Amino acid sequence: MTAKGTGRGPRKPREAVGCGTPRARLGDARGFTTIELIIVLAALAVLASGTYMALHRPSGAYPVELAAQRLAGEIERAREAAVASEGEAMILVDPAGRYAARAGAAGTLAPAGTPAEEWEDLPDGIGWGGGDAAAGPLGQPIGDLPAQVFCDADGTCGTPAPAAVYTLHSLREPRRVAAVTADAAGAVQTWRWNPVPGTWSPLAR
Repeated sequence: MTAKGTGRGPRKPREAVGCGTPRARLGDARGFTTIELIIVLAALAVLASGTYMALHRPSGAYPVELAAQRLAGEIERAREAAVASEGEAMILVDPAGRYAARAGAAGTLAPAGTPAEEWEDLPDGIGWGGGDAAAGPLGQPIGDLPAQVFCDADGTCGTPAPAAVYTLHSLREPRRVAAVTADAAGAVQTWRWNPVPGTWSPLAR
């Protein structure tokens, strides 16, 4: 029997929405947020950059160069202090891998009187000598380092001609070599040895 005036049969009961099908809870398939993706990508970029630098940086080159630049700075500091105080400067080298650059009143400095705390050790893995370098940066044969160099109050230094040469090399990689030269006028320059083609080039400071 149809409802009066509608021409339709009896209504079927409406099924409850979602009955029989479990509703997925929010967060089950949430995925990554934009911030999380940025953090992950940044971490990967840092890791890749560090790996690239480790693979492409010449091992041992930077420590040798930095050791030479530090020595050059100590020589210049002592010389400038001698000029400022109208005294003298003394640069000593110990074959065991130490050096001392001191300034004081004229006539007061002597190698034997250098206090232990005045000596500076070369960095680990760095030693005196030219390693695989065939000659010094000024063309002279590489020999023993000068035991001492004195600079006067006017800034002139008693160096061998054409200059005092301090060579340093990597104990692990003898081809990694750097040098410091100090001429009679007190000019100090640092150098890097280029195994190929076997030449020296000045280092910017």
